[in-house]
Amino acid sequence: MTAPLNGGEPVSVPADAVVLEEGVAVPGAQPGGVWRTLRHDRWAMVSLVVLVLIVLATTAAPLVAPQGPNEQDLLNRLQGPSGQHLLGTDELGRDLLSRLIHGGRVTLYGAGLAVLVALVGGIPLGLLAGYRGGWVDAVLSRLADGLMSVPAIVLALTIVAVLGPGITNAMLAIGLVFVPRFLRLTRATTSDVRRTTFIEASISLGCPTSRILWRHVLPNIASSLLVQVSLLMGAAILAEAAISFLGIGARPPTASWGSLIGGASSRLATHPYLVLAPGLAMVVTVLSLQLLADGVRDALSRGTSRGRA
Repeated sequence: MTAPLNGGEPVSVPADAVVLEEGVAVPGAQPGGVWRTLRHDRWAMVSLVVLVLIVLATTAAPLVAPQGPNEQDLLNRLQGPSGQHLLGTDELGRDLLSRLIHGGRVTLYGAGLAVLVALVGGIPLGLLAGYRGGWVDAVLSRLADGLMSVPAIVLALTIVAVLGPGITNAMLAIGLVFVPRFLRLTRATTSDVRRTTFIEASISLGCPTSRILWRHVLPNIASSLLVQVSLLMGAAILAEAAISFLGIGARPPTASWGSLIGGASSRLATHPYLVLAPGLAMVVTVLSLQLLADGVRDALSRGTSRGRA
């Protein structure tokens, strides 16, 4: 296909390019082609189905769970799996399946909050550092290096000590630790896109910097950010488990997958089923996120390669 550059001579651009209103042709993979490639990846599609089922089950927990998460039955405490309690009961006779489903809501909320904080904090700073370069890039990169040197658990403990315990405060701290990862990724990809021809053409046409960043640069680095989101969601789930295990995350009687593992750790030898269910839920969720991230990355790279061919 051909596209005119601001009323000038037509230029040849890739078949999957997006021609913006300024007359600048921006290369990129077509979403339809990426989806066609992704749906042929068996493991990625299985992972996507598993994640959708987990999200639906946890979102509709009051409708799906057989009992209330805090409903006690002391006469049936520490009972193994049975027809009445499919995953057994805990030390207070609470149905473990119900607490697992409701706990998934808390865990996914905490992981999503951490990733959201990292996105909001890392992407704008990364765009600025990669586009401006120079001393702006140097200052922001040093700040990112300094923040990455702080252990996530130490920062979480500090913030919880100031603001008080709770899943929200603890996961805000985890999100701050994740900010440099998005900042560095966004900076690197923005720096590469900054040197391309269509960005130079946008600058020559007098496009404002904000418009170039949000309308031209960001769509071209979205694929890398999407993969990073999937990877960090898995890391955030593990981080939630760690802080809840330490007792600074979800507060009793609220359940999360991490708090379920922490509460059952003292009975691992005598009642291993208490740890098995939440542990398996975490493993399946994190593994599905990793496999989906790999599938999306491969699909995007193949779509971009075909576009450049």
